[in-house]
Amino acid sequence: MALRYCKPRGALLIGVTNTVGSSICRESHCGIHINAGPEIGVASTKAYTSQILSLLMFALVLSDDRISMTNRRKEIISALNQLPDLIKEVLDLDQEALRIAHEIYKEKSLLIMGRGFNFATCLEGALKIKELSYMHCEGIMSGELKHGPLAMVDENLRICMVICNDSVYKKSLNALQQVVARGGAPIIIADRTVPEKDLAGMRHVLRVPKTVDCVQNILTVIPLQLMSYHIAELNGQNHGFFAVVPATMSVASCHILRKLSGFEGERKATMNLNRNHEPGSNAAILKPSILPGLAMFSASFAAKKHINALQMFLCCNP
Repeated sequence: MALRYCKPRGALLIGVTNTVGSSICRESHCGIHINAGPEIGVASTKAYTSQILSLLMFALVLSDDRISMTNRRKEIISALNQLPDLIKEVLDLDQEALRIAHEIYKEKSLLIMGRGFNFATCLEGALKIKELSYMHCEGIMSGELKHGPLAMVDENLRICMVICNDSVYKKSLNALQQVVARGGAPIIIADRTVPEKDLAGMRHVLRVPKTVDCVQNILTVIPLQLMSYHIAELNGQNHGFFAVVPATMSVASCHILRKLSGFEGERKATMNLNRNHEPGSNAAILKPSILPGLAMFSASFAAKKHINALQMFLCCNP
């Protein structure tokens, strides 16, 4: 609807999508196919990360002729080249994420706070936890803490905070101090350059590698994706169920499928589709499809040809 509203009014529509032939493809003037491959589980982790990378590369292309941005561009390109190795390091936090999941999987609510580039991390992490585990979870900008959320903070409220040593570090640290002063014991996701003394007394601190600020949110979101996966497993949820039904089918199609096969048959079919091939496994989804693997990184670079074509389109259609 948004595309159809903007198009008659003369707006240039650029689509970034993982689905060839989708409504976004048909309605937009040009765009980028991220080529991340189909999502097996309901959590769209590959597409999310690949879209961030594609938009970053798009921004790099648009800034190609700006001399003032040369150093910034080199910094970002260098960070992108290092990203596969950094993602491997973050995936080593899986067991720590599992321990945290064991502590919070029975909770009714979770708040995730951050600011700057990591506000997107909070929103994405909250979405994944809601979609997979059905736990109430909200992503909140920590700058808005005093406008409502702070009133809920006490020793019983589960909170996760994303704090990185960037341009908003002091403000993020101030938000942490306010939460702790009211009895909160937040789970911290921080980069390795955040001083230990600033996080003293925190029970759980997940450290991720330091990289450029606009790439950092790709690394900080992974622990939240791991936590959402483990929370769903501990709650006995079928990770892949809604990926096959509501995410890809119309409401009418869902009703027809339910009438023809029944809910249990539908669920079993989904579980068989996504079941891990390890003998005796009870997992209802291939774990690599939940974890952000390296394939999404190479897939986003495969999208570079679409970005170059897009640059030509923009030059020819100012």
